[in-house]
Amino acid sequence: MENHHSQEIVLTRREAADYLRVCLSSFDKLDVPRIQVRRKVLFRRETLDQWLAENEAVGNRQGVMHEHP
Repeated sequence: MENHHSQEIVLTRREAADYLRVCLSSFDKLDVPRIQVRRKVLFRRETLDQWLAENEAVGNRQGVMHEHP
């Protein structure tokens, strides 16, 4: 069986939260770049990956915790 999320380029709000492994209420507090199409909000997986890398580099700025060795 294929992993549905690994194939998607554009994710819904719930899919994006799942991708980042956070609950929806926590996800809504993050300043993640989004695409607004009328009433629908979408997130590019590539942008989420970039956002993660940038926030990991600066530390715990948005409440994102990075792993310590």
